[in-house]
Amino acid sequence: HRITRVYGRYICISLCQERSLKAIVQWFDSSKQWMIRIHKIQTADMETETSQGLQLPVFVLILTKMIPPKQDGPMIKPVYEIVTEDSVSQRFDTSDKLMTAIKDMQMFAFAQKHLSKLHIGEEFQIELWGKDKTISNPRYCLTLVDSPRTNCKNGKFAVFIVPEGRESEWLFSTSVGRSQLATDAGFERLVVVHLQRGHQYKDLQAIQDELSAKVLELKPDGLSQKHQIPYLSVGESTGNRTIIYEGQSTLSGEYIIEDVIISDQKFRRLVFLNNKNVIQSEGLLKKAKKKNNKTKNNRDNTREEINHLYLACDHHAVIVSGISLMEQLASSYGTGFKVLLIGLGGGSLPMFIHKLLPKVSIDCIDIDDAIVDIAAKWFNFKADDKLHVYVDDGLKFINRYASNFEDENGYDIIIFDVNSGENDTGMSCPSKEFITEDVLRHVSTILSKNGIFMLNLVCRDDELRTEVINNLKSVFKHLYSVKVEQQVNEMVFAMNTLENAILIEKTKQKKKGKSSKVEVVLADWILNNVNIIQDLYNKFLQNFNGNMEQNLDFNNILANIGQL
Repeated sequence: HRITRVYGRYICISLCQERSLKAIVQWFDSSKQWMIRIHKIQTADMETETSQGLQLPVFVLILTKMIPPKQDGPMIKPVYEIVTEDSVSQRFDTSDKLMTAIKDMQMFAFAQKHLSKLHIGEEFQIELWGKDKTISNPRYCLTLVDSPRTNCKNGKFAVFIVPEGRESEWLFSTSVGRSQLATDAGFERLVVVHLQRGHQYKDLQAIQDELSAKVLELKPDGLSQKHQIPYLSVGESTGNRTIIYEGQSTLSGEYIIEDVIISDQKFRRLVFLNNKNVIQSEGLLKKAKKKNNKTKNNRDNTREEINHLYLACDHHAVIVSGISLMEQLASSYGTGFKVLLIGLGGGSLPMFIHKLLPKVSIDCIDIDDAIVDIAAKWFNFKADDKLHVYVDDGLKFINRYASNFEDENGYDIIIFDVNSGENDTGMSCPSKEFITEDVLRHVSTILSKNGIFMLNLVCRDDELRTEVINNLKSVFKHLYSVKVEQQVNEMVFAMNTLENAILIEKTKQKKKGKSSKVEVVLADWILNNVNIIQDLYNKFLQNFNGNMEQNLDFNNILANIGQL
């Protein structure tokens, strides 16, 4: 400081370990006379394709001495700047943020070292933060997936950008799906990029320009730094996602309501921020005429509302098809029966059933009054004399009902569709307390004769799933299951009384010299019930201006049912 003249520079080459960086930055910052600029440089070792070991980033600290501030004059605004190896500069308003940015670069280098130990089938995730420090979540989440070299018909390395709003799809949100995506893409290493909420993205080219330098550091060994990286996506758009409301539930925490456009269709979603990649509820939006609109000059005479002809959740379609398993359906669908649903969500499922089977009485139970308000305000849920909603603890409701149970008050269908909100137990739907033997016995008690218990089971732990199935078998005599295609959901149907078999063996005789084939098929009475549901659904669509945005085939949905 004493021997450097004004505008002179002090240059220091360093690995910027935390203690050294802190000492240098704090000393020069305290003088109020030095501009601090740190360059991350590309070293010869980093450029070597076959370099081994951990390559720590090297920095050049350039500190420029400025004119000292006058004694009574204004303070000079400090300058804290980082310049990356691709000459991109970023300024910070405090020295602490400058040092944090250096630490992030070093952590990224450690992450790169981990990649050399990445095995086929493993995944590795990295978060990249944006320049806007007011946003509390990262700008990008990168997941690296390596595939066997025998499957790499298109090259060694590529990047796949997931459009906004599609990150929750099975192909992008699960490790099995991403592995399938990498195999289909045909690259040795695929970087799957998720665009995070709260950020703005101009277009795919802008994202590519922003990521190009960083993703190149994630390349497989032996790939040149000059390699041209292919960027892949679905379509040519980054997607469209708009947060229309942010709120907080006392029980479930912070949540957002967002509208997402996918393939020219607009969906409304409820997402809890403690599990951002899981859609709690979803509905398709449609245009409808405004009610009591008497203004002639009003050009926009429409409003948006949820299309209750559409089941956005695949497991809801399985639930509706499962109504066909009720033996008394043919004689009761015209007069009505009773349904109990634990877990309201946005209310799309009960609204669909209510419109399909208007004589049916549906009781919806949800412990969270915020969910009930969200369903009514944002998803057009409407209760009436056949569709009821109660804010209550589902377990306590069932226990009370079982304690005062009378045979004529039994439910014909009981559905558990309740998210646990837990991500570390191996089972996210339902909570463990919902499938204890005691609770299941209460469920069995309040079911009518030939009644059905439907369980939406989301379990990634094989041992835990076995425990759930064993609990069900200890209470119910008949168990059937339908795996939801390309989802982790599994719908389990449990019954105590079953007068007719659901599945029958059908033998096909083959030509001489070949054995006959035994095929398990749905019984005729089930097929008849499925046809009832399908006919009601088809008429349902025709009565609403032929709205054919979704054509459910309940026979096909139920075709892969299996006995447990």
